[in-house]
Amino acid sequence: MNNIRREKLFIVEQKLVDGKIFEIERSYYLAEVEIGNKVSINNEVIKDGSYQISNEKKYMKSKTIQ
Repeated sequence: MNNIRREKLFIVEQKLVDGKIFEIERSYYLAEVEIGNKVSINNEVIKDGSYQISNEKKYMKSKTIQ
């Protein structure tokens, strides 16, 4: 079921250091992630902040756009 959701919504996933999955929903016609894309963790709403990607010194940042 999760694979169908990911493919239908064009979701890019990044595994975080805590094992959760950071999900970025992008437009079907864009190859890259961009500002304004909807994000979640394990399909749940998240708070603004930085989230460290597993096995990397990179972070995904989330900020609500109003």
